[in-house]
Parts: sequence; structure tokens; C-alpha cells
Amino acid sequence: MRSMTGITATLILVAGLLVLTVLPACAGDSVTVEVSRIPLVFIENQGQRPAEVLYHTNAAGHSIYFTQDAVVCVRAAGEDQAASVIEITVAGQSAGTEVTGEDPLTGTANFLIGNDPEQWVTSVPTFGKVRYADILPGVDIIYYGTQGTLKRDITLAPGTDPSGVVIRYSGQEGLSIGEDGSLRVESALGTLREAPPVCYQVIDGVQVFVDCDYMILGESDVGFSVGPYDPAHPLVIDPFLDFSTYLGGSWDDKGYAVAVDPLGSVYVTGATGSMDFPYPAGKPRYQMMNKGGLDVFVAKFEPPGTTLNYSTYIGGYNDDSGQGIAVNSSGYAFITGYTISPNYPVWKAFQVNKSGGGYCSMCSDADAFITVLAPRGNALEYSSFLGGNMTDIGQAIALNSSENPVLTGYTGSWDFPNTTGAYKTYINGTLDAFVTGITYDGTVSAISFSTYLGGEGIDKGYGIAIDNTTDYNYVTGLTRSAFFPIELPLRQNISGSQDAFVTSLLPDGSALYFSTYLGNSGDEAGYGIDLDPSGYVYVTGYTQSSDFDVVNPFQSTLKGIQDAFLVKYEPDGQALNFSTYLGGNLVDEGTGIKVDDMGSAFITGFTDSTNYPTKNAIYASITGYPYDAFVTRFYPNGTTLMFSTYLGGKLEDRAMGIALHGGNATVTGYTASPDFPLKNPVQSTFHMVYDAFVARIASIPPTANFTAEANGVENYTLIKGLPPLLVNFTDLSTGDPTAWEWLFGDGGTSTLQHPNHTYDTGNYTVNLTVSNLEGMNSTSKPFYIDVGVPLIVNFSANVSDVECAFCQGQVPFDVNFTDLTNDTPLTWNYSFGDGNFSINQHPNWTYHIPGLYNVSLNVTNEYGFNRTTKYYLVEAGDVPIANFTNATPRFGVVPLTVYFTDLSFGIPNITMWNWSFDNTTVVSWFNTTVPAQRNANHTFTARGNYTVNLTVTNLYGDDTMSKTEFVCVGELPVANFTADNTQVVEGDLVNFTDWSTGLPDWWQWNFGDGTILDRSVNTTVMPVNHTYNTAGNYSVSLTVGNAFGTHTLSRPRYILVGGTVTVVNLTFVPSSAIIPTNSTTAMKLIMENAEQGLSGYNITIYFTNLSAADMVTFNYPAWVNPAYAMKSGVPAPSAWMMVADLEDAVDPGATNVDLALFNTTGKVPMSTTINVTVTRMDTDTGDPVVTLVNPATVTIVALLPLPGQANPPTDPYHDGLYWDLNGDGFITLVDLFLYFNNMDWIAANEPISLFDYNGNGHIDFNDLYLLFMKV
Repeated sequence: MRSMTGITATLILVAGLLVLTVLPACAGDSVTVEVSRIPLVFIENQGQRPAEVLYHTNAAGHSIYFTQDAVVCVRAAGEDQAASVIEITVAGQSAGTEVTGEDPLTGTANFLIGNDPEQWVTSVPTFGKVRYADILPGVDIIYYGTQGTLKRDITLAPGTDPSGVVIRYSGQEGLSIGEDGSLRVESALGTLREAPPVCYQVIDGVQVFVDCDYMILGESDVGFSVGPYDPAHPLVIDPFLDFSTYLGGSWDDKGYAVAVDPLGSVYVTGATGSMDFPYPAGKPRYQMMNKGGLDVFVAKFEPPGTTLNYSTYIGGYNDDSGQGIAVNSSGYAFITGYTISPNYPVWKAFQVNKSGGGYCSMCSDADAFITVLAPRGNALEYSSFLGGNMTDIGQAIALNSSENPVLTGYTGSWDFPNTTGAYKTYINGTLDAFVTGITYDGTVSAISFSTYLGGEGIDKGYGIAIDNTTDYNYVTGLTRSAFFPIELPLRQNISGSQDAFVTSLLPDGSALYFSTYLGNSGDEAGYGIDLDPSGYVYVTGYTQSSDFDVVNPFQSTLKGIQDAFLVKYEPDGQALNFSTYLGGNLVDEGTGIKVDDMGSAFITGFTDSTNYPTKNAIYASITGYPYDAFVTRFYPNGTTLMFSTYLGGKLEDRAMGIALHGGNATVTGYTASPDFPLKNPVQSTFHMVYDAFVARIASIPPTANFTAEANGVENYTLIKGLPPLLVNFTDLSTGDPTAWEWLFGDGGTSTLQHPNHTYDTGNYTVNLTVSNLEGMNSTSKPFYIDVGVPLIVNFSANVSDVECAFCQGQVPFDVNFTDLTNDTPLTWNYSFGDGNFSINQHPNWTYHIPGLYNVSLNVTNEYGFNRTTKYYLVEAGDVPIANFTNATPRFGVVPLTVYFTDLSFGIPNITMWNWSFDNTTVVSWFNTTVPAQRNANHTFTARGNYTVNLTVTNLYGDDTMSKTEFVCVGELPVANFTADNTQVVEGDLVNFTDWSTGLPDWWQWNFGDGTILDRSVNTTVMPVNHTYNTAGNYSVSLTVGNAFGTHTLSRPRYILVGGTVTVVNLTFVPSSAIIPTNSTTAMKLIMENAEQGLSGYNITIYFTNLSAADMVTFNYPAWVNPAYAMKSGVPAPSAWMMVADLEDAVDPGATNVDLALFNTTGKVPMSTTINVTVTRMDTDTGDPVVTLVNPATVTIVALLPLPGQANPPTDPYHDGLYWDLNGDGFITLVDLFLYFNNMDWIAANEPISLFDYNGNGHIDFNDLYLLFMKV
């Protein structure tokens, strides 16, 4: 674990990174797993895994399960390999071990396994760590890491002996310690590598490293060898405190801003009330003493941070404070702040007199200032007041691409210096922010531009950054103005009583590039701002809004009264790239931000939250009251912490400024803690109520290391082999590198983590350089690769002292071999091709088994091995062996064609095949000498059992295979039968006659009334008859079979057994109809009489000529319950309907019962009929119904459009009458006039019945009247 809880002193063994590396599965094969730096996600088990699993995760192809008493690493089985399982336990584990997830993550996991949603497991919590608490008395183990790296920290309470911690492995094939100190746990499918433990302690502010190594205690146990250490103090790992110091005298001293020059020197400014502020003895100072209550101080530290380069006061007889600092490439320090002193030092000033007053109770009559200090700290380059008639405060300063300063702060002066063409030349509110640029020509300083920035309320600028590509100025601060200047705003209105703002101005301050509010319902302030090389804008400060805008957040909710925030804007300010809260359960405030070249944001500030987010922390718990400082670093994606730590002692500690040099972050602020953490301090003694502090947190760059493997052999110090030699390199670097640069020594390079490279003859030095955000490191292995000259393997064979390129003979067959290899081999290994080997240089071998053999020779020398194979070198022959099988079924009915496959074996090759097929009476032959025709086929045309013979011949003789009754040929039976009477009455006997063919040998009769009769004797010997005792219509079937198959004949409703016979008439209404092609005609089928009621029916209605018309609707009668009915779909020229009258809707004696309702439309003009087929119709008593059908005659017509009309008439009411004369779907006066004007034409050209509205058989004015009434 990299954190400590409360103030308990703990020893932490960072017991390694468990790097899961897949090793080659076999010689010559290399499998490399490359992994990312994404943190592992530990998923709580809520039923998606076996009950004994508490948490689980995955890394580099391994499934990792955390149970109550073990960590189990499982690698899935390969194609030819079993699964690998390694179980990790702790010897003597306490029974009360508590396993919990820590660092809850915002995402959840879902397991949608199977098709049953009730079995799905959703919204499963996820965590960043898993802790085994009290796994031994006083010992905790914490697991965390990235997708390829499982990290394990072991924490020991004070007084706990680390030698009592023993890690036990099971399932491994071996344990070893590598040359780099790593622990290697070997398994069948790979290596679990645990990086060497790295440990240190912080004792009295001094960092002390502690030796820590693995010890193998047996075949399964690993312990730790820990050097001398103080068990009362914690031991921690990366990142580390590089230096940390107090900075102050005997009165109050506070650091407010820090900067770092290109060489790594640190510059700090702030305010001091001390007369004895520290300075390096013998070094010149610009101002030797404190002239007022508070003076500005500026201190420069040498790059290591352990020595002051200079320190000086700057001020007059009243209070002065340095609030912001920047440093140029030459080491000039640019300071801004405020002064109340009329005699504040000025030099080459653009404003030589102080003129301020107004609104700052602690800085009454204050002016801002700009002061530039020479590189040695002993002289002013220039210095000037900046202000008007009220209060003016300088808060922050930055340098543009010309290294000229631009200041921001706030002013209440209506005569604050401004320039022509500035964005705002007058004050808008009580206080406005200002942005002022300064130039200096070596003689005098001047204001290059100056503008107000604010609305009608209070506005303050706190942070400034400049894009050195465009010189655009970026400012953040706070506003209480509803009319703060906005331009292309992402948020255009103030949301609470106070919002932060983010504003970009053009280089000359003449206009806004963009300007936006930042905040929501609570109060916000922006304190720090910076840009990355791509122009993205980063802002930090504080928010009290529970609805602060978050995008891709690390932390999505407000956790306390006030949280810090980190926001990243797109370069044009028009969108958020990410935005996140950052805080814990109380008050958190971001005061400064810097971004490195990779887009990794560093934030500093102060917190009193007990659960402020920490990661890889130097100090993982709060120790101060009321505040501790914090330093937090994000990965570039903004969603993950790289590290985050508290920083402070037991009293108040606040960090106010931050600066970067590479991946090292320097912070300054002030502390009231006499136990503030120190490291290599310039000043180790705390003096008064507050001292300034300066601390640098350094990140450890990676350390390069590697090994390699060739031909399945890994060697850390030397790789030898023959050309071309494929070498697989494995990166063993520590410190989480993100980039690799390999130099293979022969001009080849690679940027992969685990590359491979092919070498020719020679000696090669290999170099590896690794890097990440923290820096780079290189290592070299001189002459690591040694590749010899090619080894050319050759040999000859001879028989009876005669060399042969193709050696042929009959077994037993003797062959002599002679080695002809060019070099001086050390070993030989012949493979004779028949499974036998020899290690002699010139062996003899006898072949006893016929075959065509490849012979190989494998030769080794000091560099490796090579081999050659002579294919088909030896042919050891003998008499062939005949064999065959059938490729298609050999059991079937005539005519049966069977294909045969020759399986004969012969060395040398078979030269003739002779086939015969006989059944004692008939013999057929097939002979061939063509190998492509050796697989015979034959058609058997008669029933019988056939013997098949195959004789094969080669150089040494012949052989015959005979398979007796191998083919069986028969006939397939076909069922057929008749009855002597198909219409009988109850109690009559019906005789059935079997007419089946194909020689069946069994029969099964089904008489349709539930009686089934099985017979194995033909009806000619034993006749079949059956008595029907119940009236009905019965289907009869006969199934016959023999060894070759079965066949069934069914005769539906074959036997009609009379009881009470009911005869009904089925009639179509209308009985004749005209069906136009452009409209529909309604029809129905009725049962004229239902004397015995109706229990159901199955009918099919159809047009006799199927091309004439379609039914376009087909509906049940109103009395039918659709739950007991089925019908086919339309449109179609035929449709079926099945109905069961289970509710007795049709009573006995009912007449004109509707059976089906349908609409028809014509397709082709013609005359035809519409008819019905009754498949089944029964009365209420279950008796069959005899139906008499009256088909309907129909005429299909194509109506013509009336003269002058585009469309033919339509039948809008579907009543068979065509009222719509113009075909537009409506009945209007137009149709009335058309009828009136075309009565004779209608009578001559259209079917009269469709337009004869009164039904008198002709067209007349009575029809016209009826049409008028419709209109």
C-alpha cells in the first residue's frame, strides 16, 4: 500500500508488481502480451462468479480471483495445453481476515448471461483496490494495478517483524529470483513476474531508503529480507519527496507563488514580516532588511533544491506582498503583487508614484506593482507602480513569446492606467479585473496595453496564462456580475451569486477571443489557469455547486461543502474536453495548476477533507488542522489520477502556487506546523506562527532492463545461435515506461515493448532506452548477440556400397549413411523416417516395415543446430496388402449402385486392381491398371446377397481381399388396399384386401375408430375385416414394411358409417354477381337449414377460374368466437376457414346461417363461378352432414370511365351500386351531372344492374332522383 491511515506508523513492503508475461509455448514460437497503463477494475462478486470468489479482475490474459484466503491467477487452456492455475496464499493467515474493496469507481459491471433476464446480474460495484486487512497480526495486503500489472503492497504495523510474512505459491512449476532481483513464478503457460521490492522511510523529514529483497524459503514459499529500518516510521514508494524546506524568519512568512527556470532553479515570492529572513551568506542582496511591516521576498534555490542561490527583501516602509512570479530564460524574475508603501522601490518606471486607496482592508491605499529582479538577485532591471486612485492588487503574472510580462489582478480605480484601443477603457463595477502588458527597451518600462475586464459587480482576476504560439492571453478569476463580458460563451449567464470566469483576449488586449462564465447554482472561483502545447485550456479553483458541469469526470459529484475542480476546455473554448470535481467530505480548494508537455495536469491547493482522493500517495491521510496542502497529478485523459498526496504537519498548511520542471512539481505556500515534512531542507527549523515552505515532489523515471530468448532458450547475459537467428526481446524495465527505443546493433531498431529481430553472422551490442512522463533511461549489453557462420548439413546414402539418390529394395532392406557436413559438428542425430534414430556420424540401418521414408540429419555445433531432410530417399517394399470399403451404402433396394474405395497398401505402388461381384449365380468383373480408376462402382439389378473380391498386384506379388455377402439388395414395399364396401351402417362388417407390392413382411392397419391391427402374415393367408359400430366418416391407413423400408397409404374419410344423416343446402348470396375490376363486391356463404344444429365446419371457397378474381376480405360470421376459429390470408382466389361452435351459437332448426363473409374484386373480365368444398361439417350430435352446394355465377367486368373522366366509377358504400360516377371516392353534384348527361351512354356501355339504383332493370330518371338524394 502506498498510503497510511491516521498517524499510525507502518512499514510498507512494496512487494512487487505482478507482471503477467506469457512465455513461448514451444521452441521457435513467441507469444508477447503488450499491456496498457489503464488501472485494473476489481469487480465485486454478486452472483456472477462462484460463491467463494469475493472480487475478480483480468490482466494480460489471466483471470484473477480474490477469495477469503487466496488470490488465484488462471490462464485459459491453449489449443494443445491445459489451463494454468497459480494460487497465492499467506502462510498462517488469520481467521479474521477482512477482504474489502477500496477506492470505489464510478462505473458498474453487468453480466447478461443466458436468455433468462431473471438470472442476469447488473449494476455490480467496481473498485480500484482490494484490501486483505489483518491477514496476519499487524499486516495488511492491498492489490491494485494496470491491465498488465497487478501490484501488491504489504503494510506492517509498528513492531511487526517482516520476516514473519511468507507468501506461499501452489500450482507453479518453479520459483527463482532473476538477476534484476525480480521473483519469477513459472507455470506451463507463462511466467508470473514480481518486480523487486523498493522501499524507503521518511524519518524526521529525511528520506531513507531501506534494502528489501525476496528470499526463496523452499519449493513454494517466498519471504522478505529487509535491511535495518525504524519500525516506528512508515516506508513508502514512488512518487517521493525530493526536497522540502521551511523558508522564514522569526515573524510571519507566507509563500504565494513559485516559478522554475529551464535549468531547474526554483524562484519563490511572497510576504515576510521577519527581520531575519534567510539568505545565503556572502551573497549580494538587492535589499538587505525589512523596511516595513511586510515586505516582498524573492528567493532562488539551486536546481537540487538544497541550497539558496539568493534571497532578498523588496519593499518600503509599509506593507508589501509578492503575489505572482515568472522567470525568463535568462533568469530574470518578474514579480507582481501589491504595495501600500509610497517609497516602494521603482526604477525605469512607467509610473513612478503610488496613487492607490480604497477597498482592501488589509491593503489600504494599495497599488499593484511590477518588479523585475536581475539574475543574481542584487539589482532591479526595472520596477514600477501600477494603479489609480483606489485599490489595485496584482495577483498573477505570465510571460509572452517575447518574454514580456502580462499581469492580471483587480482594481477599484476609475483612473487605472489603460491604453487606446483596449477592450474596456473604463471601470464597470465596484471592482474590475484588469489585464496589463508591459514592455521594456532597456531604458524605460512602458505599458503596451491595459484593459479593464468586468461587469457591474465585483470581478477579480487571479490567474493568467499565455499561449506562446499566438500570444493570446488567458485569464481566470471570480465574478459577481450578471453582465460580465462574454464572447462565444459556453455558459452565457451567471448561475449563482458568484461564478468563475475564463476569458481569452487578443495579444494586444483589444478584443475578446472567447469569454464564458464557469459555474452553476453555488459559488465558484477560478484561481489557476494553464495551457498545454496543443492549446487546450486548464482551469482550477473551487466550486460549491452540486450541479457543476462534469464531462468525462474523475469524480462526478460534489462530496463536501466545497470541492476543488479541474476543467479542460477545447482550444477555441467552445466545448469541455473534460470537467471534474476533486475533493472529499469537507472543504477543498485548488489554488494553482500547471500542465506538462504531455497534457498531464498538476494541481495544488489545500483541504480539510479526511477522504481527499489519494493515489500512490507520499502521505495518504490528513494530519493537519484545519488544513493540509495537497498535490495531485492527473493522467492526460483527466479521468485517472497518476498520483495524489496530502502534504502537511499537525497544524495549518496551505499550498498557494505550483511550478513544473519535467515531471517534478514544486509547490510553495505557508505552514503553521512545526512538524511539516522536510527533505534535504535549506531551513529545518520552524520559527513563528507561519513560515513559508517550498517542496518539490519528484517522480521516478523508469529504469531500463531487458533479457532475450532464441531457439526457446532465455539468457540474460549472452545469446548465441546460427544465422538467420530470430531473437525475442523481453522488456524488464521498471518504473512503468511508456515508450521504448531498441538499437539491435546491426542497424535495426524498434519501438515495441517486446520486439523480435533476426540476426546474420556477427557479434552485436544491444541498447534499450525507455521513457515515460517522468524521464528516460538507457542500458546497453555489449556483444550480447553472438551469431556464428552458417552450418550446412549434408549426408549421402548407399546400398551394397553403391550411392543412391533413391534407394529401393524389399524388406528387410539395409542402407548405409555417411555425414558430409561442412563444419566440425559436435553431435549428430539421424531420423530414419520409421520412428528410429541414431547419434552415430556414419550409421547403418535396416528397414523392416514397407514404406517410403524421409531421412533427416540434425547437427549441432557451439552456436546451435541445423538440419537437412532428404524426402522420399528410401523405398522399402514388399507384397501389397489388399483392402477396400464401401463409399456409399451397401444395403438397399434395386437398382442399387455401390461405390467402392480401394484401401490397399503397397510399396512400391500397386500396378493392377481386379474386382469381382457375385451371388453364386452371376459373376461380374472389373479390372484396371490405371490408379485413378482403382475405386470401382457396380449397379446391382437383382435381389440377393453379393460377395465382393479385390486382388491387387505390384513388383513383389499380389494379394486378395474377399468380403462375403458384403452387398445386400432388396425391394422397397409399396402399400395398397381396398374395401368391399365403403358406405355401411352401424354394425356392418367391412372386408379389406391388401394389394401391397415389394414383398412386405409386416402390416399395420389403422381403421380410424381407434382400432390398430398388426399382422406379420399377408391377408391372402389371413383376411382382414373390421366392424364399425358407430356412425361416422372414418379414415383408414395401411403401413407395410420390410428390411429395406416402410410405406404408408392413407385413405381419408374412406368408410362412411351411417346413423342419422343430415342433408343441408349451402348457398352463395347473391347467387349471381357482377364483380368489377376496380372495386369490390360483397358476398357471403350461408347454410339454408341447420336441423340438427352445427358443431363445426372446415370449408374452402374458391373461384372456379383462379385467374378471374380475388377475395380481398374474408371474415368470420358475427356468431363465431375467433378464439375457436382459423382462416387463411387474403387477397387470394381461394380461402379456407375452420370454425368450432363450442358455445352453441347455432341452435337446431336455425335457418340461413352465415358461414363466411367476403368481398371480391375482379382481375380478368370473364364469366365463371364461385364454389365451396366442404372438408368436414358436423351437427351438434356429431353426425356428419351431407352438403348440397349451389355455386354462384359471377361476371368479371372492367368498368369504363364516363366520357371525359380519367377514372371509372366506384362503389363507395360497397352495396353493389356505383354512385361515384367520376371515381374520386365522393358523391357530389359532379356525379349527378355526369349521370344526367350520360344516361344513354351508361345503358349502352356499362352493366345496367350496377347503375340501376331503383332495381327496375333499366336506366331512368328515378335512378337520377335516387342519386340526387345521395348527394
